[in-house]
Amino acid sequence: VAARHITPEMISDWQDQARLLATVPGLAGTHAQLLVGAGYPSADAIANAEPEKLCADVLNFALTAAGQRLLRHAETPDREKINGWRAAALSVKAA
Repeated sequence: VAARHITPEMISDWQDQARLLATVPGLAGTHAQLLVGAGYPSADAIANAEPEKLCADVLNFALTAAGQRLLRHAETPDREKINGWRAAALSVKAA
């Protein structure tokens, strides 16, 4: 059965999301999807991001149609939550 709707980019995104879940402590699946969708495919990318840019990028992605589909009526993460993801990524980088 052909799954024509599954693209190489989707598979790459899923791999990045799985890696984030495996490497960033406390990250939930939806959080990994938001981060990858916002352009942060690795713990290093999150850790190296400027905090304000990371927050802006994630919040802007969360407002898109794709971001809204991921959230499924859940609350959009706030800056404190996003900065917590960055702190967790930094803790991995420091280890």
